[in-house]
Amino acid sequence: MQKARLFFLIFAIIYVPSCSETEIEIEEYSGSSYISMTTIDWRVGFYIEGSGPFNINWGDGSVEKGKLVPSDGIGVSHSYRHTISPDIKISGNLKSLGIGGQITILNASNNEELFYLSCQNCQITSLDVSKNTKLTFLDCYGNRLTSMDLTVNRALRDLNCRFNQLDGLDLSNNVALRVVRSCYNQLTFLDVSNNVTLEEIYCAENKLTSLDVTNNHRLRRLNLSDNKMDIEALNDLFESLHDNNVREKIISITGNPGANYCDKRIAIDKGWTFVEKSDFYW
Repeated sequence: MQKARLFFLIFAIIYVPSCSETEIEIEEYSGSSYISMTTIDWRVGFYIEGSGPFNINWGDGSVEKGKLVPSDGIGVSHSYRHTISPDIKISGNLKSLGIGGQITILNASNNEELFYLSCQNCQITSLDVSKNTKLTFLDCYGNRLTSMDLTVNRALRDLNCRFNQLDGLDLSNNVALRVVRSCYNQLTFLDVSNNVTLEEIYCAENKLTSLDVTNNHRLRRLNLSDNKMDIEALNDLFESLHDNNVREKIISITGNPGANYCDKRIAIDKGWTFVEKSDFYW
């Protein structure tokens, strides 16, 4: 599913004919659901899924209309003659959105049916998903976010916020989470005590000095490479690891100050295998 979305998004950025080119008479969306953003790029593209008519106001006087079929997605793109930082508004009953291009501000809160949002490498500094209670997948890899409010996103199952500038990440309400990818940020603390369904945690290249996974009985992947954990903190972590019969339990602590002198046997005796950072897909 993710590969299909990526393919269509790339296709949209290369070329997708506008409604004016195809000269098809399409019903205009008249509802109140929309997603807004500001771009600084000369060309942007979207892959969208949903149902019914949709309108895109590109912010330069151009408006595009289309119709979404529930079983399929559509790729759309637009080029600007001048870099004017236009505000883009996508109106419609969107379920899924993939973005290609440089976007500084993204507000998805006015489209409450959205369950999938991908905005990789968009240079986003502000992301609003404060009303997206149905959101299950969020990929905001490679942006410039310093904070994220995920308080209402209780249905969220997969979060990828790698390569941002986050110094804090509150996951206390995200009780359905299965995968967290938060590598390459500035995190000094991570509380996963409420995330009992977590199976994979990737938080390498942060500033964590401790981590407690006592409540994470389904955990099978843990990448803690290149943090700030000393011998005592690592031994405490190993003590908190479960010894359940979960397949392929692997952990990486490479690059932590206490990595060479901690008691790895504590984790090994619980069925965990130590691997190098490079052995992880994170």
